[in-house]
Amino acid sequence: NIINMVVESGGIEYAYEVSRKYAYLAQQQLLLLPDKPEKQILSDIADFILIRNF
Repeated sequence: NIINMVVESGGIEYAYEVSRKYAYLAQQQLLLLPDKPEKQILSDIADFILIRNF
């Protein structure tokens, strides 16, 4: 089935690595913004995406 194909082909790990890359890039861009609550919320969202479990 398709789920097994994705798992066996390393698709989960690949997707995780891509998400880590983009979360890192997003947080680097956030460093350019002034410190405000909204900035912290966006940073927290990026962190949450990387630590959540399915």
